[in-house]
Amino acid sequence: LYRHALIDNPNMMFLFDESTKFPLLELDVAAWLCLAYVCGDVKLPTADEMEKQNRLEEDKEDGDFYRGSKEEEEHIRYAIQTLARDMQAAGYPAGFGSYEKLSERGESMVNMFYENSQNRYRLKSGDPDSSWR
Repeated sequence: LYRHALIDNPNMMFLFDESTKFPLLELDVAAWLCLAYVCGDVKLPTADEMEKQNRLEEDKEDGDFYRGSKEEEEHIRYAIQTLARDMQAAGYPAGFGSYEKLSERGESMVNMFYENSQNRYRLKSGDPDSSWR
């Protein structure tokens, strides 16, 4: 797959969320992107270019990281950057900037999701709220 389109048959498209951090937003953006493919607003590259781009992106997606690490923040940033790229390409009515430069809203999303991922682990074992963590 390349950005929700099947490489061997780009007329076949799939909607799915790519992370568990913001699945409904990802599905909505993916639907807009698929619509842009169908309407011809976004042109898909050749199959070779799609595969080459996928290989480049796999390097950024994969990797182990620990909660609170710089790698985790980079993983979240990459997810927001790719969402911003797809929003921009699809003409989505809201945006997070571009893949290269996130807007203030995009940066806020990175910070919000990073802080959210950390809060559960910042609880002390003796705190009253720790029973649900």
